[in-house]
Amino acid sequence: MMKENRILRQIFSLCFLCSLFFAFQSCDTSKEGKQGKIIGIHILNYTSDSLLNVLGKQLPEISAMGINTIFLEVDYSFEFQSHPELRQGKSFITKKGAEKFTVIAKSNNITIIPQFQSLGHQSWADKTFPLLTVYPELDLTPNFFEDNKNIYCREWDPLNPKVNKIIFPMIDEIVEAFDSKGIHIGLDEVFLIDSVQAATYGLQPSSVFAMVVNQFHDYFTKEKGLELYIWADRLINGEKIKYGVWESSLNNTWQALDSIPNDVILADWHYTDRKSYESVDYFIDKGFRVLPASYNNLPALESFIKYTYALEHDNMLGHMFTTWHRVKNVPDYPPVVRGIEVINSKMYHNVEFTSVAGEEHIEIRLNSKISDIRYSIDSETDASPAFGSEYKNPIIITESAIVLAQPFKGGNAVGDVISAKYLFHKGLAKEISVRSQPSNKYETNKGIELLVDGRLGSRLYDGNWAAFDTNFEATIDLGKPEAFSKVIVRTYFDPDQWILAPKETIILASENGVIFEELHSKLDRKTEGNVNIDTYKTYLTGARYVRVICIQDQMPNKEDAWLFIDEVIIE
Repeated sequence: MMKENRILRQIFSLCFLCSLFFAFQSCDTSKEGKQGKIIGIHILNYTSDSLLNVLGKQLPEISAMGINTIFLEVDYSFEFQSHPELRQGKSFITKKGAEKFTVIAKSNNITIIPQFQSLGHQSWADKTFPLLTVYPELDLTPNFFEDNKNIYCREWDPLNPKVNKIIFPMIDEIVEAFDSKGIHIGLDEVFLIDSVQAATYGLQPSSVFAMVVNQFHDYFTKEKGLELYIWADRLINGEKIKYGVWESSLNNTWQALDSIPNDVILADWHYTDRKSYESVDYFIDKGFRVLPASYNNLPALESFIKYTYALEHDNMLGHMFTTWHRVKNVPDYPPVVRGIEVINSKMYHNVEFTSVAGEEHIEIRLNSKISDIRYSIDSETDASPAFGSEYKNPIIITESAIVLAQPFKGGNAVGDVISAKYLFHKGLAKEISVRSQPSNKYETNKGIELLVDGRLGSRLYDGNWAAFDTNFEATIDLGKPEAFSKVIVRTYFDPDQWILAPKETIILASENGVIFEELHSKLDRKTEGNVNIDTYKTYLTGARYVRVICIQDQMPNKEDAWLFIDEVIIE
């Protein structure tokens, strides 16, 4: 009987411990929901006690804005005791200075997460940072790239066990000084792993990258109990999600995603304006928590915040604003000001337009994650309408119009008014051929059909612009000889994105599609925002084929610029 009681007590104890364990797990899972979203800002170049004092005076106002987390990039600018030889600069952050700053932050309900750039970013321009300067044998590409020429940034050798023995105690000191529950270790823009000059050459880049993440995770998360943040760009398949070489991986490091723990928080940064940010959905589907991060492109920032907040998923943790220079007064920093406004507006949802053009009509479908959509049709302006129509069936238009739509939930608007302009012209829905296909680097709603679908582009990345990295040449078959007096070419202009208007546009016409004659027409150029509208006035009867050739321009550095075209209009 005593033996049975002892067994029962053991079973009871085991069940009790299990219940505590699952209760703890349950509490931990719901913790984020109770605390709300992270509204964070990455702070750069506040790398001394005196500068931290300046930032500390801003914390009450920063907190009042709604920011609750500061990701403070410290790197080598700290009074390390474990490796004093790796202190960077003559002035740096001391333990006392960090503790003082942390007290002020906590009193303003701000969490400090220090950042230490790891693996990559061990140099900038011709300056190599302390680790590889003091210990050149830890360089991933030793004796190569003199003065750091022909590379982006130097990287340390993750195969050398001496690296972690040096770096881990240094990060420990930083974490202790800021009394932090987490650490951001960077890991972005790693490009040299598969370089022929690298110590890791011949190894799978994904295996090397996963090894680094797991080593940090084993020590800082499993052993020290810290939340581990990393930049997410190296974990995005750049062949599948067309972010480009900077915001995604084209050397297979992305395959490491399935080999790292999914309690690592992925800071997924994107700085360009897009229709969608598929990587966030992808990471969430994989079970990761994601903290989206933006920079100073305000349209991109707005699009990113709205897209991610509209997901309404617990694993979308909030938003991080990044600063890649010293911002003297954070509360006045335009991206933060605008971003907070967008977050507080709760107007996150969007209405997507898809359309199919016929020669006599255009069928328009509206879609939103919110089922209730209201719309209005205006033939002249895109002013905010009095929405009287609930969208149920496809909209059919037979003349040029502006269609405006807005998502609603429970009778309340949950997104901004979205407008789409449609234009009827002689080239609408006609057969079109191009000499060179649009680049697949940029997402589009359709193929080359978008050049004659009647839908006019608005924002650069709204999916209605075809991008060409060479001269553009398109031939439109009107189906029969037609008279027309105008050919209008709409192009985008944004030098910051290497997008310029055509250097020259040539219009040709043909009766048979074989022999083309150039039309010496008068050019009238008008600009609306970032859109160039080039109208070529002429008068021609009996031409069935119209050919448009746009010669790409060059940037000041003589590199070829992109051509973005949304519609070739024939009137």
